[in-house]
Amino acid sequence: MEDRTYTPALGRIGHAQFYDPIVRLMHERRWRGLVLRHLDAQPAERIVDVGCGTGTLALMLHAAQPRAQVLGIDPDAQVLAIAAHKARNAGPTLR
Repeated sequence: MEDRTYTPALGRIGHAQFYDPIVRLMHERRWRGLVLRHLDAQPAERIVDVGCGTGTLALMLHAAQPRAQVLGIDPDAQVLAIAAHKARNAGPTLR
């Protein structure tokens, strides 16, 4: 077992690649949509998604307010790799 200072996305029950399909079962879009609505991101804001996991919320934030700067950070390299892949596939406006 690795010595970690954080809890992986699925804890001990699964690999990071299964995080998105499992979270989708919990109506992820609905509750993340509520977060977006309450956050109400504005142009030129800088938003840091701490513990961004696979980047879904950060990508939704960018889609909702493309002129805001959104940064996702997470200590788990596996989920960050998934987030980076999703960001590259999301389109040319993401950096």
